Amino acid sequence: MPKFDITLTGYVGSETFYPDDVRRVSEETEEPLAIHICSPGGSLADGFEIHNIIRDHEAGASVHYSGLCASAATIAGLGARKITMDPAGFYMIHKASMQFLQWANLNADDCRSLAESLSSQAEELDKFDAAIARLYAARCKRPVAEMLQQMRTGNWLSAQEALEWGFVDEITEKPEGIAVKVEDSVSLDALRELHAFGCSLPPVAVAAKAGELPLGTLSDQAALLQNIKDLLNNSTMNTNEQNPQTAPEAVPATSEQTAQNEAPEAGHNTETPGNKTDAELLAEAQARIEALEAENAELKKKPGAKTQNVVNQQAPQTPTNAAAKYVAVAGRARDLFNKFK
Repeated sequence: MPKFDITLTGYVGSETFYPDDVRRVSEETEEPLAIHICSPGGSLADGFEIHNIIRDHEAGASVHYSGLCASAATIAGLGARKITMDPAGFYMIHKASMQFLQWANLNADDCRSLAESLSSQAEELDKFDAAIARLYAARCKRPVAEMLQQMRTGNWLSAQEALEWGFVDEITEKPEGIAVKVEDSVSLDALRELHAFGCSLPPVAVAAKAGELPLGTLSDQAALLQNIKDLLNNSTMNTNEQNPQTAPEAVPATSEQTAQNEAPEAGHNTETPGNKTDAELLAEAQARIEALEAENAELKKKPGAKTQNVVNQQAPQTPTNAAAKYVAVAGRARDLFNKFK
């Protein structure tokens, strides 16, 4: 059975389905909450309070329904970012109600007074119904009037029907945590370049929509950030790479020259890029960018040479050597790391 941070059962507002317990778990847990709900309903006030606690949990929460889930229990679960349901579960929503017991003999005046009181209470219940219907409509992406009609009907929905309505995201016996998705196309390009540059990415699921790249659970996200950090720490760049068409032929070095080349100079820092911090690597990359920009500014001051070639200044510039490629990818890695941290 999946592991849950808290299980809420029975009457909403009772000791087994109490707001203070949910609040305590939320305050003690920095990770996304996993909540199991099995309840036929209960107190509307407690349902609203639990809904807000779940909704406001900073890392988000997932809710899994099993058995019967109805009334105020469904309102509590609406605070989750992801809702799953057991295949054998049932779901039901209805209009708000109140207890009404009148044990007395009434004369005409008493009857009129009771009628006025009930009319006023009916108006209050209409306000509750409107607020509840808006929550359901936001979840199901349906008109409020359609949700009110379903609340009037108040029939039980199977798991498949609840899925079709939009009350749940998935029918499963083994619920999983909240998935993290990257929808920004720039971030997607950066991820692809990181992968091409040697950064291993965590396993990903099939994208739900075009342009999305699910990154799995938050543990996968942490692994991705660590891989980005490792890339910045361990990547090496060959700043001496030359154009193959203009590169001079290699001349064998003498044994004396080889010894001189291998011996480090006095006071020379032999630290490798793999031992440098992220800040040092990014500082080097930034310095290289600034140097290239300064060189470009100087070139712009000089008269241009005549040419018959057509230059498309709008076309994106592709890095031509390893150093430039490193600078470009390091910049994208830094931006992506800042996006997720």
